[in-house]
Amino acid sequence: MTESGVLLKSGYTIALISSAVIISLYIVAMFYAFPIHLERLIPLTFVRILFYSMLFLLLLKEILSSRHKGKRYIVVVLVLISAEYSLIAALREVSQLVPGYFVVIPPSFIYSRCDVTINCNDFATLSISVPLTIASILFIYSLHGMFVTSATRSSE
Repeated sequence: MTESGVLLKSGYTIALISSAVIISLYIVAMFYAFPIHLERLIPLTFVRILFYSMLFLLLLKEILSSRHKGKRYIVVVLVLISAEYSLIAALREVSQLVPGYFVVIPPSFIYSRCDVTINCNDFATLSISVPLTIASILFIYSLHGMFVTSATRSSE
């Protein structure tokens, strides 16, 4: 297997494992509370740096031509940074949600009810979770890449 094939396969594996962990984290958080308030431990500036570096790498990947050899390395680094951002931002987000009062609607929506019924009168919100969206994109990316790789290998 060539170096680029190993690089892409490792990128697909990283994307699959990290996205499965993040999606599982949201499912577990629907039923169990996190004892630590992670929004205090993880600085928001670090999360923003990861997000903007992810956007910069995505832009750089699109600017480089498809024949450029450095593009493969950028894709793997982009997957790593996206996975790291999604995990850290998901930990911050999940620690703020109240278990039993929110439901994850795949691929990226969170339906939350108010946890104090006397104050809210059946008030609920539907929000888009950016970390869950990125995790879903990584999951689909990895499944698609693994399918194309196996289909290409079987046709040779």
